[in-house]
Amino acid sequence: MRTSAHRTITAAALAVSLVALTGCSLLPGGEPAPSGTQSQAARAPGTNAQPAAAPTVSPVDPDAVVLEATLDIPGRPGDTVRVGIESLTVRGALTELRVIFTPTGSADDGGERSVYELTGATSFDAALVDRENLKKYVQLVDENYDEMGSSIFTTTAVGGESVRWTGIFAGIEDDVATLDVSVVDSWPTFENIPVTR
Repeated sequence: MRTSAHRTITAAALAVSLVALTGCSLLPGGEPAPSGTQSQAARAPGTNAQPAAAPTVSPVDPDAVVLEATLDIPGRPGDTVRVGIESLTVRGALTELRVIFTPTGSADDGGERSVYELTGATSFDAALVDRENLKKYVQLVDENYDEMGSSIFTTTAVGGESVRWTGIFAGIEDDVATLDVSVVDSWPTFENIPVTR
């Protein structure tokens, strides 16, 4: 009898531990609490618990760039896009490139257009170039060989609105103050973009 009671207590403790480890709280009927909702403690009167803050997204400011140009979309003369480069940011072993795209061309029909379309649908090839040390940094890929950063296919903007595309590169090996940035082979290189560490 004692062994049976001991097993019951052990099983109950194990179940509570598993619920705590998985972060799930069980509602009556055994259903998990809906994700993204406040906990009961946060809603109970007289408690100091506060709901978790919603994630914030850095606003896109097309004027907060260090260099910009209005360029023809490759293969679509007269259909233009404003391209702005923010300063390069080195964080540990990685470097982040942020590019602001704003469709501006007269041929724009007002619909959503992806970064893939805004760069000619074929020639997107972002790279960082260290002319001083004769090095070129290409966008990193993950274990599935997908390029790290924003997707050029799902990052979209409509005419007159701006969108930020982000690419992740290896950390800069040398102590340089600026790098050149290439976005599309047929476009001019954006020179002397500051490196922020």
